[in-house]
Amino acid sequence: MYRGVNTYQKVISILLIIALSVPAEAFAAIPTSLPQPDEQKESVQNDVKSLEDKEQRAATLVQKKNILEEFWKKTAKKPDNKKNKVGIQSHNSPLLTALQGNEDLLNAFNNLFGTSVPRTGSPNDVDHGIISDVEGDPNFNLTTFTEALPKTSSLYNALKNNPALLSHYNNLFGTTIVSTGNLSADDRKSLFDVTGTADDPATPVNEAYNETSFLSVLPKASSLYNVLKANSVTLADFNRLFGTSIQSGGNLTAADRKALFDITGDSAYVEADFLGFVQRVVDFEAAVNASSKKDAVIALLNEAFGVNLNDAWTRQEVAAMGNPNFGILFKEDGTARSAQEAIAFFERVVDYRDALDASLKKTQIDAIFQGA
Repeated sequence: MYRGVNTYQKVISILLIIALSVPAEAFAAIPTSLPQPDEQKESVQNDVKSLEDKEQRAATLVQKKNILEEFWKKTAKKPDNKKNKVGIQSHNSPLLTALQGNEDLLNAFNNLFGTSVPRTGSPNDVDHGIISDVEGDPNFNLTTFTEALPKTSSLYNALKNNPALLSHYNNLFGTTIVSTGNLSADDRKSLFDVTGTADDPATPVNEAYNETSFLSVLPKASSLYNVLKANSVTLADFNRLFGTSIQSGGNLTAADRKALFDITGDSAYVEADFLGFVQRVVDFEAAVNASSKKDAVIALLNEAFGVNLNDAWTRQEVAAMGNPNFGILFKEDGTARSAQEAIAFFERVVDYRDALDASLKKTQIDAIFQGA
């Protein structure tokens, strides 16, 4: 008992010490009375109302969320819509029908376009897109396309399987075709353009595409092109004679490439002979311009052969110069005649005509030649 009383006294003592050590300002913050019941009620009511407001806003947000989810469910595309649409369109594609109905056409298409269109069923999305692009071309014609497809694929295979021919083709057509991998759109178009070539009735050469003929001329045309690019003087002479605009660098225009193929496509074409002929024409032109009888020789050439050296060369005039039957740059036996021999011959013809015109017996002489 005494121990409990002593403990109580000690506690009281400690509390008094603490109270005396607390600043007076601290006691000022302690409320002197408890809240009244009405004040407590009003505080509780305010808390309840605030909670109800929060619950109402939460319910509104949930309602809006549900409305948005329902909207997206109605408007969003199903994941497999595209796939289903592709399948339906593929089955309605005339080109796909033609390809799957002919294995050769299908193989040619896959070879040229790098696709894997199946023999039956729908193609994958990528292949379907390629088929749609082909059919979507405003110039697309199913009959023309399917006729060109095997020829173009065959040419592509021939080039891939022969590095030399492939190099010649890329040289002349400015393409970047390689023996493996897929064709670029530009390279594929180049192949289709070649196999779709029609004959030009204005030239003596048949330009209508034939794979055997094309591949036989390809190295000759490429070789001539390389010779011209390597010699600026010969290139300038060639351009002047044939009306081309070939440059030592860059790609050929379609017209310039056609000129090379027309020349080298002649069955009698030999590169060395042709280059020799070009040089003789140039030398002959220079000899005519240096002749004391220049005007008379030019008039004679124009009258007799349709060759007018007073204006730009035409293909017909160059052909006339190269015609052995005309004898301008060829001897009677068909061998080449030098420019000096040719100009000497025509100067003699001019002298003969002048003498004939001055002769008192011109009429009789003309009658002899007409009756010969």
